[in-house]
Amino acid sequence: MAMINLRPWREEQREIRQKKFYLYLVLAVSACLFLVALSYLQTVALISQQQQRNLLLSQEIEKVASEMEQVSRSSLSPSRVINRLQSIQQLQENRSLITRLFEVVVTTIPSDCKLLSMSKREEYFFLEGLAASNDDISRFVRNLDESAVLEKTELLTLGSDAAQYSGFTWFSLKSLIQESSRNNR
Repeated sequence: MAMINLRPWREEQREIRQKKFYLYLVLAVSACLFLVALSYLQTVALISQQQQRNLLLSQEIEKVASEMEQVSRSSLSPSRVINRLQSIQQLQENRSLITRLFEVVVTTIPSDCKLLSMSKREEYFFLEGLAASNDDISRFVRNLDESAVLEKTELLTLGSDAAQYSGFTWFSLKSLIQESSRNNR
């Protein structure tokens, strides 16, 4: 058998493998560095995004806290709420009372009487007007007393001002609103 010296060929092969190894090593290290840099950039981006969210949340929390402070400052105390509810309830009760008072006045006033003003203060109903005669005023007072809404009608003033109301007698009445009418809803 012939002797072939394979040593230079083996050394050549070893150098080629060594070069390939270093090339792959450099490629692997650079790929790892690229992945580390990419994950670092992604982490930085996520942290920045989360900080923006936190900032937005803290701003919203401050806004809600200031709104809650305004509400607590402007909120009504329980006694004021109760007073308001009672006032509203009283207004609701008096809604139909005014209608009934107008109905009583319209149905009981004699044809020769004219009303100038009507007002309600507390439990009293006040009427001022003109009448052709004292009999008309007396009939009006009796009719108001007989109504289901008013009672104890009193003649407050009676007079004749010839210059302003010629031929008419001026009168002023006060009538108590019946308790059942005041409490009736």
